[in-house]
Amino acid sequence: MIYKEWKRYKLEDIANFYDHKRVPLNSREREDRKGIYPYYGASGIVDFIDDYIFNGDYVLISEDGENLRSRQTPIAFRATGRFWVNNHAHVIKGKEPFINDWIIYFFHSFDINPYITGAVQPKLNRENLELIEIPLPKVNDAKKIISILKSLDDKIELNRQINATLEAIAQAIFKEWFVNFNFPGATGEMVEAGDVGAGSEPARTRMIPKGWRVGELGEICKNIRIGVQPKEISPDAFYVGLEHIPRKTLGLTTWGYAHSVGSQKSYFRKYEILFGKLRPYFHKVCIAPFDGICSTDILVIEPIKCDYFSFCINHLYSDELISFVSAIADGTRMPRVDWNSISKYSIIIPDENIMIQFNRCAISLYKKILENNNQSNALATIRDSLMPKLMSGEIEV
Repeated sequence: MIYKEWKRYKLEDIANFYDHKRVPLNSREREDRKGIYPYYGASGIVDFIDDYIFNGDYVLISEDGENLRSRQTPIAFRATGRFWVNNHAHVIKGKEPFINDWIIYFFHSFDINPYITGAVQPKLNRENLELIEIPLPKVNDAKKIISILKSLDDKIELNRQINATLEAIAQAIFKEWFVNFNFPGATGEMVEAGDVGAGSEPARTRMIPKGWRVGELGEICKNIRIGVQPKEISPDAFYVGLEHIPRKTLGLTTWGYAHSVGSQKSYFRKYEILFGKLRPYFHKVCIAPFDGICSTDILVIEPIKCDYFSFCINHLYSDELISFVSAIADGTRMPRVDWNSISKYSIIIPDENIMIQFNRCAISLYKKILENNNQSNALATIRDSLMPKLMSGEIEV
């Protein structure tokens, strides 16, 4: 039920379109223009380049792609600051500051299927997008509704920021112990390590603590390969595809269910490490928060011993390893890396007791990250149940 005083507006009545400013760049052009500015596509950030087109607070709405039907990720999302957009996402900006939020929340639960064209490649063109009517109450009521929903989103965002801090703390401790060699009980006695190199950088001779040695990543962790066919999977089993793993964030916040899978997948268990092997430069590495199945484009990795976990995850998540595997990935359009190549990544292996001590320091940080994500998922469930009722006027504010 919609309030009688609510009015319906076409998108162009409440927002301005900026599609004419979009500029697509192919993968080779982006490779030559690596930089710090986000390059957005239909479902979010695709790359980072050396320049920007937009500067401000905008809403991007997916123009094409399977995600228009599957809704694995939001089809309307915010882009702020300085960024670039290709021609796979509509670019709009509300005529009033609160309108951006209203549009994002509206499309979160709106059924766009009647407005999509294309059987093979779903498309939401501008003409059909402009046909969609958006109900809007009085300004004060709209702002109250947004305030309720944003209070939940703000807490989710705070958890994300806390998790980023926890990740940074663990990485700082790792660097201090295993790069600067300022670890508990350090005597300062050093020996020559010989050549240490990861393939993507020149080999170099350096000094390491006595009792430590140069080795390979495969000596401390392994790839778990347990394949499973769709008929063997419970429909309600958790499913993680490459699209669910966020870039450069250890916590997993979205996933699907096995009823939607149609080909062989891989089993994983809680606390195992999921590593995206397709386009590894996207830096998709996370800790599994539950048991489930995943795409075969994801490697399932676990430490040789439980006490090695924190040491392993810091290497697998490091910028240095991601640079190494990105340089050796096979394929031009769809580069992939295999475990055999990753396992040969050269590392300095410390005394086992030091790895155990580090795990005792860091494991609580990683568990807190998973706890925060569980809380965020619960808040998101509450938000998603309230949203359609608030956005339709069923719940009065």
